[in-house]
Amino acid sequence: MHTYPVSDALSWSALAGGRIVLLCERPKGDGYETVLVWCGQDGQHEEPLDYLPMDDWPEHTTTLLAHGGGCLVLPDPTRAFWHPEPGVRHEIPLAGVELLAAESPAPRLAGRCAVSDTAAWSVVLDHGILHGEARYAAVLEVNDHKGQWQELWRLSPADFPADRFGMDAEGNDPDEISLTGTLHQDGARYAITEGSDLGSVPRYGADFFACGTVAEGGGLSRLIHQESGWKRQSGKHGIRGRFTADGRYAVLTPVFRGGEWKGRQRLLSLADGELLVPRLPKGMTTATLLDGRDGQWWLRHGTEVTGPVELASHTT
Repeated sequence: MHTYPVSDALSWSALAGGRIVLLCERPKGDGYETVLVWCGQDGQHEEPLDYLPMDDWPEHTTTLLAHGGGCLVLPDPTRAFWHPEPGVRHEIPLAGVELLAAESPAPRLAGRCAVSDTAAWSVVLDHGILHGEARYAAVLEVNDHKGQWQELWRLSPADFPADRFGMDAEGNDPDEISLTGTLHQDGARYAITEGSDLGSVPRYGADFFACGTVAEGGGLSRLIHQESGWKRQSGKHGIRGRFTADGRYAVLTPVFRGGEWKGRQRLLSLADGELLVPRLPKGMTTATLLDGRDGQWWLRHGTEVTGPVELASHTT
């Protein structure tokens, strides 16, 4: 087990070989720079990403996709950079961007979680006007020399308990709901939705959370876990979810400290839908669970990242 200092982490993924890679921002002069931070038993390596746009408010949110021992960084939909190890990279052009441009308004990279057991991901995209409203995904397939954008898809709101304003959803269904995490695993497509309107969650709470497998066209084929009815309960409720790098779990993090979970995270087993309470190592019970692969987990406590560690057990 090792502990490393990190800057503000935007995204991360556990890699094979007991490593984690984090996309971080750190101060530089009067502004910030984005770096890849590699942490593992061979130490910590920081790699500035000088190919990112220098705009204060870039159109796209830099997206991290991990696969095996390396990672893919997408600064925009036209190019990707493959990082097999610290200090090594090569650029991969992406074709098929007209698939995204055909939407009006054209969706943008959202920087959200996408996990896959092959080199084809469902990359999460923002609504073209509402920054932060992750509502779409597009399949991106990549090999050593080129990448190709393919199907653009979204979830079907009719399959989920959307209840945006605390009113009866019947007749008031939103046209779109959030799509915040994706997983391709053993030929199946999994998705997480954190409610109807992400922008209002910090102030008003969410209306529902759900995780399941998705059929062609965005319909729900298997519901694994769902929380709903929050708009009809006292207090504010919300859950953020992301799939682990090995595709075995979803890490569920409450947005608020109230409620049954009292702010504590849960692990959702994708195989059987069981909710598990992770038992963190002694002295780290207030740490946040980031990601796991093959029984090796990474935790964050303040400005430090610790791992890989084995969790003693899970309790229900």
